[in-house]
Amino acid sequence: MAITVQLRVVGIYYNRPITFEVEPGTTPTVFSVMKAARDQFPISSPEGFDFVSTASTNPSMEVIRHNFSGSYDFDGNGVTTDPVDGPTLRGRSRSAGTYELGEQAIRGGLVGWQYYVVRGNTVVSTTPASRGFQSFAKFEVQDGDKVIWRLVAIATENTEELSRYDRIAKKS
Repeated sequence: MAITVQLRVVGIYYNRPITFEVEPGTTPTVFSVMKAARDQFPISSPEGFDFVSTASTNPSMEVIRHNFSGSYDFDGNGVTTDPVDGPTLRGRSRSAGTYELGEQAIRGGLVGWQYYVVRGNTVVSTTPASRGFQSFAKFEVQDGDKVIWRLVAIATENTEELSRYDRIAKKS
């Protein structure tokens, strides 16, 4: 049975439907969508896609790449838009080439990938763990779902303490 899931990655201009076969007796996941996109659209080709995740039973997304062609399908409906017409590009064109974003440590925290699964008009994935968040390798998707990845900044330290430390360090 084939299903189609819309895959969007905010910040690297990737938004397209991914259609792939689901083997009988298996359940497709967000990870299945990611692998299908990588298999169908090699990063070496225009509009190619790739990602790197940790190898574990509960993997973490590290890097997502897109070989951007220079025009973007903002609505994910197969109609590309001149980049300067895009609502979030502030009138600037983006050149064709590979765009990549990844997790990284920042002062007082980290920038990490977060995904959302939208079914109809409802976000069905939940975050954080206290509200039932599941790894992208386990979260099940259905035909017609939308998977949206975005990088978010998360404070992991008390920034007031960091500011106090900075003030003391500057005096020494």
